[in-house]
Order: sequence, then C-alpha cells, then structure tokens
Amino acid sequence: MPLGHENNVMGSVVDHPEVKDAVMKVLVSPEEGWEDNVLRVFELEPGGYTPKHSHDWPHINYVIEGEGALFLNGKENPIKAVHMLMYQITNDTSSKCRRYKAAFYLYCTFGGT
Repeated sequence: MPLGHENNVMGSVVDHPEVKDAVMKVLVSPEEGWEDNVLRVFELEPGGYTPKHSHDWPHINYVIEGEGALFLNGKENPIKAVHMLMYQITNDTSSKCRRYKAAFYLYCTFGGT
C-alpha cells in the first residue's frame, strides 16, 4: 500500500486540442496496485478546462479548492470546494470541467483503465 504526498507527484501538462491550461497528476493507479482504477488530480488555470468526453464507467469527483463548472447533458453545473460528485457518462451524456475563479483542483477517480 503506497503512502505518499501529492506535492511529491510530478504533474504533466495535458496536451490535447480540447484542453486548455490543465495539469494532471496520477496519484494512484494499477501501477501502485489499485487494479482497474485511477485516482488523478487536475489543476486548472483561470479559463482552463478539460475536454468534453464520454465512456462506459462512472466518475467520482471531489473538488479540493476553487470554483468551476461541470457540464453534463448540455447543462453547466456550478461546483466549488468540497463538492462531491458521482456520475455516469455514456454516449448520451458527456462531461467537461471549466475553472472560472481562483485556484481549481479536482480529484477524479474512475475505473475502466
């Protein structure tokens, strides 16, 4: 069982045409022994966002700090620090996160790796 600190995990800039000003850190994954699941943290700069996407497994998110929006089913849902979310995104729905105030950090856990 790994014991670590997020500050010791190197982040990588997300290089994707539908992403802006986002850094991702993989905190726990199959590499650390959590089979079929991943825990990541996303850091979004002002005006930054993650891509609209869909897949067959649920997301569990926890907003660590800041304010932003989660787009689901074409609707913008304001989210801020300590919001917890669990949602399924399939071909009929999609999610996208956007930051619009101060620092915005989001934990994202999902299966289906």
